[in-house]
Amino acid sequence: MGSIQSRQAAIGYKTANQRPSCRNCKHGVEVFADHAAPTEGPRWECDRYGFRVTATAICNRHEPKTAAPPAKLSSHAQPATLGCDRSVWQAAGATVFPRATTAAGSERHRAGVPLRHHDSFPTAEVGALQARFPGVREHRFLFLQEQDMFANLITYRIAPEWNATLEQVEQALAKTPFAECGATQEKSVGWIPPRGLAHGALVESVNGQWMLRFMVETKVLPGNALNRKVKEKAERIEQETGRKPGKKERKELKEEARLDLLPMALTNQAAMWVWIDRASRTLALDSSSQSRVDEVVSLLVEALPGLSVSLIGTQTSPQAAMAHWLSEQEPPAGFSIDRECELKSADEAKAVVRYARHPLNIEEVQQHIKQGKLPTKLALTWDDRVSFVLTDGLQVRKLSFLDTVFEGTKADDGEFDTDVAIVTGELIKLIPELIGALGGEVGAL
Repeated sequence: MGSIQSRQAAIGYKTANQRPSCRNCKHGVEVFADHAAPTEGPRWECDRYGFRVTATAICNRHEPKTAAPPAKLSSHAQPATLGCDRSVWQAAGATVFPRATTAAGSERHRAGVPLRHHDSFPTAEVGALQARFPGVREHRFLFLQEQDMFANLITYRIAPEWNATLEQVEQALAKTPFAECGATQEKSVGWIPPRGLAHGALVESVNGQWMLRFMVETKVLPGNALNRKVKEKAERIEQETGRKPGKKERKELKEEARLDLLPMALTNQAAMWVWIDRASRTLALDSSSQSRVDEVVSLLVEALPGLSVSLIGTQTSPQAAMAHWLSEQEPPAGFSIDRECELKSADEAKAVVRYARHPLNIEEVQQHIKQGKLPTKLALTWDDRVSFVLTDGLQVRKLSFLDTVFEGTKADDGEFDTDVAIVTGELIKLIPELIGALGGEVGAL
């Protein structure tokens, strides 16, 4: 009957890895989520048409790949260079991106890598990585720490009468330092040293720019675990007394169950950068969640006497401006339109059209706008230095500092001071340029 291989060949048998699928298509790309747990696998995307796929999916546009597809990170941590698999990143103790001189790398990380500073690998490790990834031709690597400084931006204007000193702010924040959740505490908030040093200052000044860091810790209590515990308590009462607990008693049992489970619950921590520029009266927070920002701003206003802030507003709404830029293909001076946007209709249907890694200077986009769909997100690049996504709420997301920003930066520069100087130095110039592109500021205190 012949060998197994010959019998398989006779019937045209192919494994999932062998048949034409997204896994072995040149357009299929593995995408890892930002800071995903080691147990989390990648998801797949079609790099040609810009939508999520499965590894074994098939279509009539399949093209066999000639080399392994580039691994990348989603969101702002997505490199445009050849990637490494996660084990390499984790083994290195950091997220590692080879600086490649390939066609993909020539886009200067326009896909959104928030570069931090250059460092070097030991020669042996470089050799091992280069042997594994032949497209890498330089010995320099880019590192990203777990908590990158300012991936998002929500900006406020500080009232001119506030003139607190650094010492006064330090004393005020020292009243609410962060402490981990107690055994039965569900949430804890407070201020932590921006430099990450134990017992360090809670506000740091670098070139006159004040940096703070707010920490939130929450305990994760699965609803099904809580319900099981309540059910056990209710059944015990029924067995002992012969009656079922009433509605009020079950509410008390639920609280008891919560207190029983909280000491065993896992915790999540999330930190937020806060930047104060007294010269321009700017308060900026690193978050995409307005509700989280509102919480931190309220605590700041409460802690710092005399502090009053208002969200920055512009003469032209971001949505109207983005619609004009897209329909006329006339971005404001100093800005260029990138390859990502979201359009949403205002009618009851709430239809949404998203473009990712797709040219936007096409008739189709203009037609959507003529039909009433308005931009809610638009990717822009400012001065070939900073890329970001602007929202209709004047939020800046997916901040990415491009290669030109880091020219002249040395590997032995102080990491924190260098990061602060680079980030604030660029944002000090970007924020007024963006406000100007939207017709100027209104509603300032």
